[in-house]
Amino acid sequence: LSTPTAAAINAATAYLKTLTDPNKKFILLATDGEPNCGGNPVNINTTDVPGATSASKAAFDAGFPVYVIGIGPSVSTLTQLAKAGGTTDFYPATSSQQLSDALSAISKKVGSCSFTATQTPPDSGNIAVYVNKQQIAQDPNEGWTFGASPQDIVLKGSYCDKITAGEDTNVQILFGCPGSPPFPPFVP
Repeated sequence: LSTPTAAAINAATAYLKTLTDPNKKFILLATDGEPNCGGNPVNINTTDVPGATSASKAAFDAGFPVYVIGIGPSVSTLTQLAKAGGTTDFYPATSSQQLSDALSAISKKVGSCSFTATQTPPDSGNIAVYVNKQQIAQDPNEGWTFGASPQDIVLKGSYCDKITAGEDTNVQILFGCPGSPPFPPFVP
């Protein structure tokens, strides 16, 4: 089967370069085979480890680390792609449990406790932050606080710890209008 790894990484890098939001960006490469579709003209039977490695390094150089999950005929190839992409090694996934473990480990590395809204809140005193439908307090040590601007909400303490550990993933941030009542303690 064809595994156009270099083309996939290059396309992901080009797309990520078009995004302007402040969120962290990375590439997750899941593969079950040796990179191919190399040569000129491109041929499915021609391996393309150098092209895939170069694409992985270019992605990392552009600010997008490449995390590699997979199995393949050449474990060294997967490690090579991960290292060129700025990550230590590939994550083997020969079972559903290993895949789950790999995704969990990667989420811990790329998880963020900072959230940036696309607009400034209309009333910076009427903001509600919920983690797993539980409202949390505005608290710089154990809750949430503003980042560099009122558009930036940063989770602190155990809330951040749980997110970066992959435990809590449902975060909601609601902005109220001036003069509107405060938000309820739970979101239905």
